[in-house]
Amino acid sequence: MKGAGAAGLAKMSGRLLLLVTIAMASMGTGRAVADTTFVPIPDNGEKVYLSQACHNGQTSNCQENTGCLGHMGENAWSDVFADATLRDATGSGGLLDRQYIVRIGNGTVSQNILSSDAWGAKMHIPLHSNAEPWDCMSPYNTATFGTWGMYVSTNGSQLADQLRLRIGPSSPGTNDKIVKRTDLGELNETNAVAAYLEAEFHTYGLGWPWLHDYESWDWRLGYAVDVCRGYPRDSNGDKPTAAKSCSW
Repeated sequence: MKGAGAAGLAKMSGRLLLLVTIAMASMGTGRAVADTTFVPIPDNGEKVYLSQACHNGQTSNCQENTGCLGHMGENAWSDVFADATLRDATGSGGLLDRQYIVRIGNGTVSQNILSSDAWGAKMHIPLHSNAEPWDCMSPYNTATFGTWGMYVSTNGSQLADQLRLRIGPSSPGTNDKIVKRTDLGELNETNAVAAYLEAEFHTYGLGWPWLHDYESWDWRLGYAVDVCRGYPRDSNGDKPTAAKSCSW
């Protein structure tokens, strides 16, 4: 990892917020690569790494996945959604409002894994929209689509299930589920508890407009993390204020 960091203070809901940006070599990704860390003051001591979508296979280039006509593309959507989860526009509580320390990574898969591990993330959440089958025209088969939480570890399955339970009811597809995947680097190679969010299908005619309406439901990601971790507050450590749904 290369580059310099920049830090600054901003106000958030009457509280201070520390921002730290860490630049990295672009490696031909076609976009500026920089991790940005957001530290609410006070914080609860829990680090969440949000990994933006980058389908690069064995190359250094992120390939954009397009969906039904009008969809902005998975990578572009992941970028704006990651930012939206920090501060919820509806007042229901983003990750920073809930006092989590957040780092957003927009590098390649390998870059984000290395960054997450070096930072010491407690939770690693790749943010994606799903693809295939294609169903862009009405009538829609809603039972095919929905919110999927993917995992490989037992601990990851618990976080993935909270993503399903909290985000799934708002997505238009009804096939909400958790799926064990052993072939994804961000589940297999990260030190943190990892749960991979496939929020909804961008190849589904009702799915992509819902994805674009992220400001109406972005708070649900923070809600899922909070239920899992027991609403830790102002503790600078793992001291939940409610019962945790996750065993770790």
